[in-house]
Amino acid sequence: ELEGLFGVPPPTEELLPSMVETGAWREALALKAKMEKTSKGKPSANAYADFIEACVRGRQWRKALELFAEHTALGLQPVQAAFRGGLSALYRGGHWRDALEMFRRMRARGFPGDLACYKTAAQACRSALQWSMALELVKEALANEVVWQDTTISERLRLVGSGLTSCIEGRLTDSVMEMLEKLWRIGNKLPAESDGESVCLRLLTSVMQWLVVESVQQKAFKSSRNLEVRRVFEAERSHWLKRAARALAIFKEMREKGFVAGYLTFAAAVDLSRSVDSNGTVELLRDLRAAGHTPDEACYNDAIISCSGDSWPTSLELLEEMVASGLRPNPITYEFLAACTPVWQQALHWYSELREVSEPGSDILFRSWCSIIRKTCQSGIWAQALDLWHQPPAPPSDQAMNRMAAVLVRARKWEIAIDFLRSCPGLRAQPDAMTYMQVMQLCDYGGQWEWNIALLKEMKVVCGHEDLTETMEDRLTRAHVGGAYSAAISSSDRARQYLLAIEIFEELRSRSAQGITPALITMSIAFGAAKKVLQELQAASAAKDLAKVRTEQRRKQVL
Repeated sequence: ELEGLFGVPPPTEELLPSMVETGAWREALALKAKMEKTSKGKPSANAYADFIEACVRGRQWRKALELFAEHTALGLQPVQAAFRGGLSALYRGGHWRDALEMFRRMRARGFPGDLACYKTAAQACRSALQWSMALELVKEALANEVVWQDTTISERLRLVGSGLTSCIEGRLTDSVMEMLEKLWRIGNKLPAESDGESVCLRLLTSVMQWLVVESVQQKAFKSSRNLEVRRVFEAERSHWLKRAARALAIFKEMREKGFVAGYLTFAAAVDLSRSVDSNGTVELLRDLRAAGHTPDEACYNDAIISCSGDSWPTSLELLEEMVASGLRPNPITYEFLAACTPVWQQALHWYSELREVSEPGSDILFRSWCSIIRKTCQSGIWAQALDLWHQPPAPPSDQAMNRMAAVLVRARKWEIAIDFLRSCPGLRAQPDAMTYMQVMQLCDYGGQWEWNIALLKEMKVVCGHEDLTETMEDRLTRAHVGGAYSAAISSSDRARQYLLAIEIFEELRSRSAQGITPALITMSIAFGAAKKVLQELQAASAAKDLAKVRTEQRRKQVL
């Protein structure tokens, strides 16, 4: 078009590198057509590689694939640059399987592959959510020494970062720290203030943010009543703590080397430090401010939460600093202050502050309510504890009632436990077998056998337990029901109500079909009661015989 309008001559071979660099695919194809019409005949394999690359950079991936197929059909042997262009075209077109097939063909023809080929093939797998395949390609590239020739440290970091991103996005937990170690092994050789510094910090930030998300997801299973789930949580938590500790150690090494971390990196480190190294959380917050960044509510909350135990005064200082910087404490802040303050009056003050900033009936308000009740009970302020119990932010859950019952059991307060249990219907709460078992054990300790008989009858009506399955939760329920029966049998035996104890034991034995069986100590108590009943019957019979003898003796004396 330019030649027809202005007399500009068509492109020549000397301009082909510029066409490739700028993605001038139309000019490159015009040059190819010109070369085919001249006496030179078909272009060489290297020229085809340049044409393919120009089309790829010009976002014409279909034409690039057509050129690759065309020059192989002509009998030309593709060079590595042509394979690199073909891989890029297939990646842009979303054909990850074809990209892998082309990569394997390139390796089969003796080409070792360069960094760009490996990276493009890995990106094609990542775009198709084939995380494991992408990671395998990165590991293969790391083991290939030819790939590393004539490459900069920054380019190597980006390849390792591609594998690390695949691990995070694909949740390949076991490989995340392995790739992070390889990243730092390369990044540790970086000179000060180099381009690779930002790459290292960005990838480390991604790992730490991923660890924070993992921690939040794990804590959802922390309070599970399923023992198997809790065992898995404890095992996973142990591995998580090791990974988080290593990530923080690498962050510390980067700072010692002179890397300048940004706000997101510091914030993720503060969040991790709360669970791994609570003593260093406040120090990281100070470093964050010293680096010229302004902490937000989340950073202050992490630092405040880490100040438990002897470091409690530091949390109050951080609270003052937080307010002075113009930040308003949120419910998480007040929940921690209410739970960790050593004085119950201060805990009530923080609980009142929490109620002002929380939505009615929220989970965080309910947790704080349970914590305040436990703290007042531990301080012996039973009237205040019961007053709080009658003012819940939401209907108490089974777990909350069980915790309250456990506190009363440790305090040996059976009268308060009865009042607590009687208040449940008014609070729209339904006690479970564990709650009844704990209260009945407390009544057994207090010698209140009448209450235990009444509570056992009430438990059978309220809880039922007729359709128990083989789940872990139902196994616990069976144990709690058996414990309630045992408490009733024990209290009856203590009160010398031996026949009643035997009757309750026979009822417990009748529920063996539901998997509720008596414990060994319960069987021992019932056997002792039966033995005492037999002794009483024998004693009564002997007394009757003795009375007959004495009556006969008196009759004889009268006669």
